[in-house]
Amino acid sequence: MNNSKRWLITMGSWEERFVLGVEHLISNNKFDGISIVYSKEFAESTNNNRLKVKEICLRHQLQSIEVDVDFIDQVNTYISIEQHLALITNKLANTTVEIILDISTMPRELIWTCLTLSRDENLHIEWIYYPPQKYDEEWLTRDPVIPRMALRKSGVTRYGKPTAVIVITGFDTERTLKAISYFEPSLVLLGIQTGEQYENLKRNANEQKAQLRPELCNIETFDFNAYSEDHGLKLLSEKIQLLQSNFNVLLTSQGPKPSAVTVYEIASLFPEVGLFYVPAREYNEKYSLGIKIDSMVCGNVN
Repeated sequence: MNNSKRWLITMGSWEERFVLGVEHLISNNKFDGISIVYSKEFAESTNNNRLKVKEICLRHQLQSIEVDVDFIDQVNTYISIEQHLALITNKLANTTVEIILDISTMPRELIWTCLTLSRDENLHIEWIYYPPQKYDEEWLTRDPVIPRMALRKSGVTRYGKPTAVIVITGFDTERTLKAISYFEPSLVLLGIQTGEQYENLKRNANEQKAQLRPELCNIETFDFNAYSEDHGLKLLSEKIQLLQSNFNVLLTSQGPKPSAVTVYEIASLFPEVGLFYVPAREYNEKYSLGIKIDSMVCGNVN
């Protein structure tokens, strides 16, 4: 007798791929329920899409639960997710629970919180990512604020050691600059996604080199592929091993969303490495268009 239950957790968004991704998942998989996490700050702008997803759930006779979180308050968000996962495990008591985490529109900080707390509950975790057809060509986020360390993944500071910051870069160069100006590291390593997708060479590689001033600190770049078989885990592990004896290492992902899982796994493998996130005050409501169903990426976190 199969005593396993599958529960989908997704992030409410104004992006089309939130609705299209959930519809594809529900139409092609059996779930015992779905949690729709959404930000209080963006409740109004995500409401229409959340209603569409709830209608899809009704058509498939699937239970849906909404979970509101406060991205301004990191601790309250953590507590909300902790309480919700406890609710799921109680609801599905005496079964093996598998969490399917749709990270397509989920902020990286929330991904890390869900992974940490799912591990606490001994839940099996599979993550899924749907890329969009395209990103807005003008901007994605604006006005980055002070970086903050991931709860329970903030690393270990060794006094007297210089700081090295590793950033898996994306199209938000301002957020990379914010991290450098805030931490004032001696060394910066930029992992730049390979390939020409979404005008990557122009919007990521070339833009990073144009905006980052080498006189601020020692800046090095390396090729990174978040879509490789291990999503860059081996390469990033090697970088950490070379640095950790001489530096306090801080790490973040601003590139392709699968790299957010990779940096989380690195912080788990190397507890002295500090994982951080650079929030932004403004997000483009035309952030992305469409969805690439056939380009779905998935993986497991044990």
